[in-house]
Parts: sequence; structure tokens; C-alpha cells
Amino acid sequence: MKPPTVSPPAARSLSLVTLLAIGVLLLAALVVPFFSSSLAFSSGPVAKALQTEFGKVTRNRNELISKEVFVRNSANINRLPLLMPQAQPTESIATYIHPGCTAASSSFLTGQTVCVKADSSFPEPLSIYWVNPDGAVVQVDPITSTNPEGTRQVNAKGNWRAYLVSRADGSARYVISFTVSDPLVPAVDLAIFKGSTMGTATAGGVISYHITVKNYGPDTAGTVQLSDPVPANAAYLESSQDSGPLFTRDAETPTTTWSIASLPAGASATFTFTYTVTGAAGSTINNTVNVSSATDEQFPNDNTWTSSDVISSGGAGATCSLDCPNDIVTTATTHGAGGGADVTFAAPEAFGSCGTVTSSPASGTFFPIGTTTVTNTSSTGSGFCSFTVTVIDSPAPTISCPANIGPVAANSGEGQAYVPDPSQSSSNVGAPTITGNNIVVTGSREDGEALTASYPIGSTTITWTVTEYSTDPETDPEAQPTGRSANCEQTITVTGGSTLTITCPADQTAASPNGCDPATVNPGTATSSSGSATILGRRSDNLAYTNQAGFNDPYPVGVTDIVWTATGTDNQSASCTQTITVTGTDTTPPTLTVPPNVSATTSSCTATLDDELGVASAEDDCGTVSISRSGVPTFTCPTPQNPNQQCESFVFPTGTTIITYTATNSAGLTTTGTQQVTVTEDPAIPPTVTAPADVSVNTGAAATTCGAQVDDATLGSATANDNCPGVTVARTGVPAGNNFPVGNTTVTYTATDASGSTAIDTQIVTVVDNTVPTINAPADVTLYTGPGATSCGVTVTNLDATLGTATTSDNCPGPITVARGNVPAGNSFPVGETIVSYVATDSNNNNSVSVTQKVTVVDNTAPVVTPPADITVQLPSNSTANSMVVNYPNPATATDNCPGTITFNYSPASGSTFPVGPTTVTVTATDAHNNSASATFTVTVLYNFTGFFSPVNNLPTINNVNAGRSIPLKFSLSGNKGLGIFAVDYPASQQVACNSSAPLSDLEGTDTPGGSTLTYSPDQYHYNWKTEGSWAGTCRQLVVKLNDGSSYTAMFKFK
Repeated sequence: MKPPTVSPPAARSLSLVTLLAIGVLLLAALVVPFFSSSLAFSSGPVAKALQTEFGKVTRNRNELISKEVFVRNSANINRLPLLMPQAQPTESIATYIHPGCTAASSSFLTGQTVCVKADSSFPEPLSIYWVNPDGAVVQVDPITSTNPEGTRQVNAKGNWRAYLVSRADGSARYVISFTVSDPLVPAVDLAIFKGSTMGTATAGGVISYHITVKNYGPDTAGTVQLSDPVPANAAYLESSQDSGPLFTRDAETPTTTWSIASLPAGASATFTFTYTVTGAAGSTINNTVNVSSATDEQFPNDNTWTSSDVISSGGAGATCSLDCPNDIVTTATTHGAGGGADVTFAAPEAFGSCGTVTSSPASGTFFPIGTTTVTNTSSTGSGFCSFTVTVIDSPAPTISCPANIGPVAANSGEGQAYVPDPSQSSSNVGAPTITGNNIVVTGSREDGEALTASYPIGSTTITWTVTEYSTDPETDPEAQPTGRSANCEQTITVTGGSTLTITCPADQTAASPNGCDPATVNPGTATSSSGSATILGRRSDNLAYTNQAGFNDPYPVGVTDIVWTATGTDNQSASCTQTITVTGTDTTPPTLTVPPNVSATTSSCTATLDDELGVASAEDDCGTVSISRSGVPTFTCPTPQNPNQQCESFVFPTGTTIITYTATNSAGLTTTGTQQVTVTEDPAIPPTVTAPADVSVNTGAAATTCGAQVDDATLGSATANDNCPGVTVARTGVPAGNNFPVGNTTVTYTATDASGSTAIDTQIVTVVDNTVPTINAPADVTLYTGPGATSCGVTVTNLDATLGTATTSDNCPGPITVARGNVPAGNSFPVGETIVSYVATDSNNNNSVSVTQKVTVVDNTAPVVTPPADITVQLPSNSTANSMVVNYPNPATATDNCPGTITFNYSPASGSTFPVGPTTVTVTATDAHNNSASATFTVTVLYNFTGFFSPVNNLPTINNVNAGRSIPLKFSLSGNKGLGIFAVDYPASQQVACNSSAPLSDLEGTDTPGGSTLTYSPDQYHYNWKTEGSWAGTCRQLVVKLNDGSSYTAMFKFK
């Protein structure tokens, strides 16, 4: 973006009339002898002409030496020489460290001596003018070719200048600047400039300002802040930084602030602030912008800048502000007639309501050789700005830097060196190779020092710049830069050297000669690692440290620090601190004698006492002592100088007045004493007092103490009257912290007048306990009916033991009763939930809230089940079936402790198919509360067995058989049921007693002996029972047990 429109005044040439006037005045000034250290010449055309900033001063193109010179705008400009812009200097000056005048430097410390030395080959009489940071000529040194230097000890911090002035015509041949800093107290010179970019402010439109902040040094400014309150008649829209070290925007409204931690000397930054114009036409936008720093400011006058813009009507008013790019200069890509170049540029920055921004010609357009103005407008808001594009039909200047130099080894003990040869008295870095017409070449070191000065250890970058002018700047003072330039960088590297160190003299302690007065101490002198270093010191009591003489001044009692600073010829510096301690501090305060107490009586309310008070006296061993007193009644006795002055009236009221006397010695030690002046009335008239009304308060909800805090405002104040002023009221009986207990408390008010007469009255403070107790119900309880219960509930014999008890607390001590409610009659809790309530009552009859407990009775008593009778059935006749369907003719029954439906479940269910033999059926009864119980009955399915067939006779007949033969058993099951009809291990026999009473029958048709086998022939089973011959003469019982669980027996007698 374009640079600010408001900036420090630029270098300019002076008119011929002004030059002639300055020349005459300067020549006249030369008549004044140069013995004076300061020449007063602060008005007239010379002073006014020099109240500006000079631009670049170029010695000659070959040596490429340049310095930027700043001359402050100030009415205190003393006799300054004129730098003739059309004269090319043939002489120059440089600054060096003294003594020796061989180590070049442009930075010095306060108290150092600076040497300004000119070339020794100048052909005319010259003088060196010393200009301090205030712009005053403080010294003039005539020089000759044999004595080309001047020296001065510099104590003022800031930017100094030295001018080389011709004594023949009064013109300045050369000027150089240098800085002077105090390492203990850094200083800066911040300046700020502000101006509108739009020229006018239009009602309803926008207005932009450019702001420039610059640090003129000599030191880095710490914690720099730019502050710009949003002015009246304007509304903040936007602010941005355009150039310079990066600041941070901290706030926007009501004050816009930008800050940076540090701003180096010589650095500057620019900003753009944009506002909407809210004021009416004819009103003014007045705005003061400020810059501040945490570093000591030398010239605060230019830390603020005030601008004023009158708002015009201007129709609808511009609501858009455009900030154009900088003017563009480029080189033609096609030449001759119709030549030019395609030029691309950034769009203007828009602020406000701008809509679409259009540039004409547009970016990327072909621009002809010469200068073309690009106009930029907004579709809304009347935004406008312009810049120029210049196409030059000649090659752009070029530059090629001289070769880098180094590493160059510094001499031992030095932190810098001249290059390329440290033995020389100046540096020669070479010159760049350049091409172009009407060009000027400059070289700038990154540390701001002269190119010919020495270079510090490390790497230093030189930036070389070639700038093209419209005409030859050597012959045309009005030559202007075309905008084309080129640059390159050269690096200078210096190695070796050493770091400067300093060693302080030992700390010293001395005793005050009398415990009060200063002591004379010789602190000694600091030493440094360099014999050529300058050593200076400063006392913490601010005695000058420009030379050592001041250190022999007496040192006060206490601690005084001396900061010693060594500065080497290479401009290195080092510091250390020495402590001087003087003991014997005066610790004895003065002695004070006060007059005796005074008593007086009066029939009125006051007594005048003056000489009666007496006079206090004091003494001190270490010096003078002063006495002051306070407490004597005063009155206002104004004077023009002190309209609020108070004078002692000596009119004492009744009562006791304390007069305090203070004696103070020269060490500030004090002694105080008091005198009591008592005035009583005679005869005594007692005061009257009325206590405030009685007070009644409640402890209140949720109180934790058995009382209440009654503040003073609630208690009120007693009123007292007396014939004389000064009656006081004391209150007693108020408990600590104003915490009154429940009940009545008597508060007593006692009025005492200045003569000590009293009167009393009382107040009753009643505190009522209305705080309900707190109660917590016992935990919920679950009870069970239990096995064998006969009722549908639980009867609790001991409520406290079973249900638990509630817990209570109260703000006041005393018994608390608890009432339990909603307990069923007889303490018989039914199945289900019963809510029991609890209420607590404290000793002051406050009832708590009701809390509840849930008592749950669970029915866990199972019903009692009665199953149906066992069932026995036979398989159907003449079938091969081994199972059959059985239905239960009678249902099971059950009883329960609680009413409700009982459901039954049979397993297997009625109508199920049952196999041969017995099957257990389980019947389960479930009551309404899901309690269940089971019982069983048996379903037996039998074969259709009709008895044994012949030849075996059924009981009770005994079959008579031969032992050892197989006996055929024949029977029918009414169908073929398979061969697995016997129970396991059956048929079986066992010997039994022969029963002679049973009928005997011979067994016929028995089989021959063989094995025992089972076969089936149509409609009957045949089993051969193998007998043993040894059974002869015995009886045996044969048991046939079927797998349906039935068994059949036959009796046999063996022969």
C-alpha cells in the first residue's frame, strides 16, 4: 500500500533567497570567536530553514559513504550550518573513541569523550560544530590540517550531530550523526504522525488515516504502545499495520491500541485506521493519537499528534475508502513506438461498503511506455483512489556486490576489526559493479555503522542499493527517483578477539564518626581486561560519575552502590557493582518533655486555655530537633495562598482532650508524648438518654444455632441529649458477635457527657425459636409372611425393633418427640406397601415436616396341595399296545394364606400317554403371589394278566412236581406284548416252608429238563422253568414279576 501521507518533513532544497539569507547570517556568526562553548542563534531564516530533516548526504559515488541526518523541529535550534544541497563535498568527518581517535564508532556512552576528526587534506579553513540532542550548538572547534580533530565529553543522551563547516562561506561540507546512551538508564525518542488519506470527511461516509510511529533512539524502546481513542463523530471500522516491525492489536474500541515488546532505534512502523463518519455536516472529527514506551522518553512533545477534519455534507457521502497499491515502475518488454509491458498489480484494499472495486486500466493490461494513471472506483460508497504505472524503455539498473570479506581475525583483546586489514585505521569493503543511467549507489550496514568503521566479531551484512533517477542527480538538484532500483548483499565476517571484562574494587565498610554524620571513604578504582578501556562509575546517590573525584565525597550512613562501567576501544562494555556501607545509623530518638496535664472547670460548655498549656521541650545528640503538636482545637483561618488553613483556637470543650507532642530529629527518629486537658462543668447537669424500641426476631428457617444475629441497624441507636456537646452513648449487654440467645436479653444504653455525668435506659431483645427440627425417616423395610403363614400379612410385635427409629436434630437443645403415623391396627401390615409417616416436635413446639418410610410385606408362603388318588388301568384287551392314554378323573385341591386364584399344573398332563408300569405325576399349585408347592400321585398301567394256565395251578393250590425237570408256565397278557415283559431278574424262585394245609395237585405235562426260556405262541406266553434235582423234598415259591410292576406267585413241592 502507499506510504502515509503525513510523515516527517522530507529533505528539500532551499530557495536562493533563503540560501543567501542563511549565508549572510552564518558569515556574520563566524565573526564571533570560536572560544564560546555555545552560540545562541535560535531565530531567523537559518533556524527556520534547518527545522527539518535532511535526507541522504552522499560524499561521492566512488566511496559510497552515506549518513542519515535528523534535525529536530524545535524552536531551540541554535546556530546550525547549512548543508548546501548543490555543493558536492570534498571533505568528510568521522567519529572515534577518545583517546587515540583511531577506533571508529558511532555509538557512545554518557561520560565518554568523543573525537570528531576530519580528513587531513582539506584546502580551506573549517570548523566542527557539535549539536546536542536538543538541537543546540554546544561547541565549535576550529580545525587545521595539522590538528584536524575536536573532542568533547558527552553527557546528554540521544542523537548528536557534528557538522564540518567552512569558515570561508559558512556552508556545511559534511554532517555525521552519532548516538549517546546510558547503559544504566536507556532513553528513546519516539515520535508519531497522523493524517487523513482522503482529504475530507463526508457525512455518512468513511475516512482513513495513516499513522507512522518511529523510534529516533538512541536505545531500543521497550513495551511500545500506540493508543488512538475512537474520535467523536466517528465509528471504528478497521485498523491494520502496513509496514515495519510487527505490532499486535490489543483492543479496538473505545481506544484502539497496538503494541510491540521492543522497537529498535531507527525503526518505524505505519498503520491505516478507518472510521465511518457518524457526525453531521459542520461538526469536526478531532483525534489525538499517542505513542508511549516503558523506556525513558527524552522528547515527549512529539509522542502525540492531533488531527482535525471538518465534516462536509457532500451529498450522500462516501461510505467506501480505497487504499491503492504503491506506484509501479517497470521495464518495457517491447520497445520503440507502441512499446510497453503487461503489468499485474494487487487490487486496492477496501474499507466500508464498497461493493465491487474496478481498476482502469485493469491488472494484466498492456501499459504503454511512459506514465499511466490507474483509477480505482467502487460500485457503491463512492470509493476512489489512484496510482501510476510507469513503463521505462531502457534497461533497469543492475548491481553486483563486491566479494564477501572474511573471516578476518580481530586483534587480541578487541571485539571488532577493520577489514580487510585490521592494522589499518579504516575499513575498505570495495564497491559493487553497477549498470544503468542516472544512478546513485548506497551501501548500508545492518548495524547502522559507517562502511569504513570497524566490524564486530561475527557476520555483518551490507546491503548495496542502486537507485535510478530521472536526471543526473550530480548535476540536477531536482532529480527524482524513477522507482527502479536493485540491491544485493555482501557479508563481512570477523573472528577472534576477546570479551571485555571488569573487576570492581572490594566492598568497603566504614563507621560514621558520630553515628549520624557521613563518612569519608576511598572506594578505589575498577580494573578491566583491556588497558585501553575507559572506566567510569556512578554512585546510587546520583553523584556524577564523569570522573573519579566525586567518589571522595562523604558517604551517608547506610548503603551506597557504585556501578562501574568499562568501555573498550571496540565499543564493548562491561559493568560491575561495588557496595560502600557506612555504619552507625542514629538509632536514638530525641528526648521529649511535655507539659503537665491541665484541669479546668466551666459554667458553660467550653474553656479557653492557651498559656495554661505550657511548652514542650526536646533534645538530640546528633543534630537539630523539631517539635510539633496536634489535638489542640482549631478553626479555619484562610489565606490567599492556603484557603483551607487551620489555626489553633485554644477553645477546649468539656471533657478530656489529648494533645500529642512529636519531637523529630535529623535522622527522622521521633518521640511522642501526650498531655491531657480536662474541662468539667460546674454544676454538673447529667444527660438524658432514650433506648431504641424493643426488638423481636425469629431464629428463622434452617437456623443452626439456638439464637439469632441481630445487627446494629436492627437494634437501632439510642438518642442522647445534653446541655453541652460531646455526649457519648455506650451500649452493653450485647452478646459477642451480636448473637442473641432464644429468650429475652436486656441491652443497656449509658449516656456519658463530657463532664462524666451519666444516664441509662434499656431495651429488650426477644429471640423466638421458630426453626422446625429436622427429621430423617428410618430406611424402608421389607417383611415376609414366611412358611406356614395362615394370614395374608405380618404382625409386628416391636415396631422400633422391626421398623427402626427416625433420627432428628434441632437448633436448640431439649427433648424432641417423634410421632409415627399410619401404622395398621394391631400392627398387622398387609401384603403390599404401607407408608408410615414420622413427625418430630421440638421443645419449643415446632413441628418438622412429615417424612415417610415404606413398609413392604411380601407373601412368600406357598399353598398346601392335595393331589388326586393314585390311578391304575389295564392295557386294552387283545392288543399289542404297551402304553395307553390316561385321563385324571378327579382334580387336585389346594389351600393358601392369601385370597386369590390358585392355578394347577400337572406333569404329565391329563390325557397323556402312559407306558406300562407306574408313572409319577407331579401336580404344582401356584398362588396369586407366585408362590408354589407340589405333590405327586401315581398312574399305573397294567398288563391284562388272567393267571397261570394249565399245567400250573394258581394259588392257593400247591403244584406237586419232580425235581430236576423243566416246568412249563403258560399265561396270557391279552395280546403279544413282546418278550421283554419280565421285570429285571425275574422270574425268580425261593425255598419256602411246605404248607400241608394247601391243596396238592400233581403237575402235568411238564417239559423235559432243559433251559429256562420264554416264547410266545398265539395269545399265550410259554416260559420253561428249569428246576434242580437237589430240590427234591422241598417247597419253592416261583415269583413272576412283570415290567408293569405286578407280580404273580405259584407254589411248588418237589419230589
